[in-house]
Amino acid sequence: MHDYRDCYAALGVSPNDGWEAVRAQYKRLISQWHPDRFPTEVDQRKIAEERSKRITAAYQKLDTYRRDHGALPPIAPEAMPGVAQRPAWNAGTASHRAGARDRSETGGQAKTVSEGPKRGPGRRHRVAFALCALIAALYLAHQYLVNPRAPNDNQPGDGAHDPGMAPEAPALAESAGERGGITAGSTFGDVYAIQGIPTLTEGDTWHYGRSQVRFSRGQVVSWNEDPDYPLRIARNQPAQIQGGNFRVGSTKDEVRATQGTPVTETATVWDYGLSRVYFEHNRVVRWEESPMQALRVSR
Repeated sequence: MHDYRDCYAALGVSPNDGWEAVRAQYKRLISQWHPDRFPTEVDQRKIAEERSKRITAAYQKLDTYRRDHGALPPIAPEAMPGVAQRPAWNAGTASHRAGARDRSETGGQAKTVSEGPKRGPGRRHRVAFALCALIAALYLAHQYLVNPRAPNDNQPGDGAHDPGMAPEAPALAESAGERGGITAGSTFGDVYAIQGIPTLTEGDTWHYGRSQVRFSRGQVVSWNEDPDYPLRIARNQPAQIQGGNFRVGSTKDEVRATQGTPVTETATVWDYGLSRVYFEHNRVVRWEESPMQALRVSR
């Protein structure tokens, strides 16, 4: 009987590998040791030529036997030095472990075949760790859904904001009594703080029911008060101030209610741009009017 030990050694395979594995190994080795891969390296090219011839010859011998007998040629395990045969398939065995070969890059004799990795304690530890991590993640998710508040958040009783409660309205800086009520010259903010939100706004007029407050340049100039809808007017102000004209003898409050707040003012002179109003004892004595800044005076 022909000895096929050298053929298997040249390819680094064994009879138990099967023909498909032998053919795949041959293609890999012949590609690795093809002489054309070393066009400029003379010594390496010679080695590659010898190695490729040996690989091809071994493959052809095994292929010829396979064609004639329908299987790879058998060989005794002890007849191949340096190659440990993997156990043949046993029909009575539940499974057959395939060994992993560690072949050398030169395509020489195969190293000892070792059995596949066994499932040892390391795998069990990894599975247990993964289960613990999954349980912890589920617990944290449950805690978050039940109580989404962060652990260090203050409770509402500690003075912290409770997201379930509507935000409180900001407190007013001063109450209506502290402000003394609406006066001529009060601003939008003053009226809002004293009287509250108007029921209707039309241009420079704020309506509180049937009562109205009128503004000019952002300041109160007049108001009309309905008894059923009282306004919080300051005590030193008249119950009603109608917009109109001022005249000689009008008070400063009447001028302010009619003309609005001056650009600059002193005890005796109020400037409205290029126009001026003069006072003595807090009453109008005369004015100087510019066409560019008309005054609301009685003609």
